[in-house]
Amino acid sequence: MTKTNTGYMYGLLAATTFAIYILTNRYIYLTYHVDALKYTITFAAAGGVFALLGAIHNSVKGDTKIRFDKTLMPVVFNGVLAGIALGIFVFGQSYTSAANASILATTTMATTAAFSWFLIKGDRFGRKQLAWFGCMFVGLYLAIVGL
Repeated sequence: MTKTNTGYMYGLLAATTFAIYILTNRYIYLTYHVDALKYTITFAAAGGVFALLGAIHNSVKGDTKIRFDKTLMPVVFNGVLAGIALGIFVFGQSYTSAANASILATTTMATTAAFSWFLIKGDRFGRKQLAWFGCMFVGLYLAIVGL
C-alpha cells in the first residue's frame, strides 16, 4: 500500500472512530445522566493513562526513548492543550445534541487545514487531497447525523 493510500485509510479510520466517540458520549449523557465535569475528568485521566502506557511500551521496545529535556516539553505541552480542548468538547457536548457536536467537530478539520497551510507558508493542497478532505468531512457528518 502506498503512503498516500495509507494516509487515506488512516483519515477514514479517524473519522469513523471519532463518530463513534461522539455517539458514545451522547449515549452516556442521555442514559446515565452523569455529571459533565466528572465525566470529562475521568475521560481525560483515562486518556492520559493509556498515552503513558503507550509511551512506556514504545520505550521498552526500543522504538523511542523517553527523555525529560527540551525535546519532550513541546510534546507534553501539545498533549496538555489537546486534553484541554477535548475536555471542553466533552463538557460542552452535555449541553447539545450529537448532531450539533458533530457539525462543530467537523468544522475543526477545516480550521486545522487552514492553520497548517499558514504554518507551512503556502504549501498547497492537491486536488486529490482536497477531494478526500471533503469526503472525510461529509463522511463524518453522515456517520453521526445520518441522512
